Amino acid sequence: MSGREADLGGTTRGTTHSPSHGESQLLDLLAGAVRAAREAGADDAEASFAGGTLGVSRFANSTLTQAGVIEEGALRVRVAYGTRVGSACAEEATPAAALTAVRRASELARHQPPGPFAGFARPDLTRPLRGAPAWHDATAACSPAERAALLARVFARAARNDLECAGSLATGSCATAVVTAAGITRHRLVSEATLTLIASDAAASGYAAHHGPSLAGIDLDELADSASTTAVRARDPLDLAPEPLDVILSPAAVAEALEWICFTSLTGRALGDGISLLAGRKGAPLVSPLVTLLDDPGYAHPQAVPSPFDAEGTARLPVTFFHRGVGGDVVTDSQTALELCDPRGSTGHAPPVVGDLSDGPAAENVVLLPGGDTLADLVARVDRGLLVTRFHYVNGFLDPRRATMTGMTRDGTFLIEGGRIGRAVRNLRFTDSFLDALSEERLAGVGRDLAATPTSWTSSGAILCPALLIRGFCFTGRSR
Repeated sequence: MSGREADLGGTTRGTTHSPSHGESQLLDLLAGAVRAAREAGADDAEASFAGGTLGVSRFANSTLTQAGVIEEGALRVRVAYGTRVGSACAEEATPAAALTAVRRASELARHQPPGPFAGFARPDLTRPLRGAPAWHDATAACSPAERAALLARVFARAARNDLECAGSLATGSCATAVVTAAGITRHRLVSEATLTLIASDAAASGYAAHHGPSLAGIDLDELADSASTTAVRARDPLDLAPEPLDVILSPAAVAEALEWICFTSLTGRALGDGISLLAGRKGAPLVSPLVTLLDDPGYAHPQAVPSPFDAEGTARLPVTFFHRGVGGDVVTDSQTALELCDPRGSTGHAPPVVGDLSDGPAAENVVLLPGGDTLADLVARVDRGLLVTRFHYVNGFLDPRRATMTGMTRDGTFLIEGGRIGRAVRNLRFTDSFLDALSEERLAGVGRDLAATPTSWTSSGAILCPALLIRGFCFTGRSR
């Protein structure tokens, strides 16, 4: 394959993209890699790229501690000789790196045992791409000086209550592209802005966060005031004995639980392994009719950053995990769909380009549909219980079939008595089944306002969800 570099297209180093520059160059490079693989004898081929430019400003004690730009990206080539498939990645999107990846993937494929393989993605006119564009020039181009000026406002508002701030503000862009030998050509470009904020003093802390496609969509004053108000109220906490208590979980706490449920249970891999909470339960009433949980890049919300196709180039189908409490489907990629004989085929949820293929599919655009309750409505229904700002140190592997997990409260936990929020409570440990917690007997209210909470494992960056009122949430210990 020496001498083929000129045919692979131009270099796309640094992974910086704009709406008008980089797309054709990147797609030409991927198409060249696919062509080189086919000319080397591969029966099928796929080339994909994911990367971006992220400006990050980290802060502690209301002082900027780090400001930098992270430019990263990965190009992956997969080839098939019959049903023998090989995969190789490169950290540079250049012709030379792409050719090296083609050679390595081809060599690996030749030494693989035959396995189940239905071919790389093909065009499907019955699957339109879902999701509105999510690009804002100012967000992608935001400089360290601009982020510093915005954070100075946050620090100043927290200082009114003698609080200091810790966290990060990240702005930038992310591009994904896929080309397959069968004719798939996809490109996605989004801008993203994420603020995570903890306002604290020596005795208490409060948390607020935002994730979305636009920096202008972040209400910095509101977030600073929210975290500060929580921290001030969290001073001088009560020492409460652990016991089952009614709780109002804020969207941040709900998102943490949902992320674990999606990761451990709502995938084709979990279904095939028999550990999914949906295994053998499709069509059965599993939770409260108030619960509709889905994965849909077409769900319209100002904070949504839609991901309309996956790393295999397959357009994402909307997938409903629970519809009004009734068990639904899991997400799949091409491999798990083949193994499960899923009539939908891949739902378009293959792991990211930089992910481990053995991890299998992953939920991406997760939304828990809102109810009709304000926070005041939920609080008024609690005779004695707690308001929980968020969780941390959560372990969701205890029993995926029951969505049983353990963890601790953090950054603001408050006693509710007689329908009124009162004094702060020292952090508590919980252990409970969220399948039980979301049951008709225990789920007593769903908030009407959705918030996008930044997440660790979904590459879309956040989960959209409301607050929930849960009866008899099981607190099992104290946490300092």
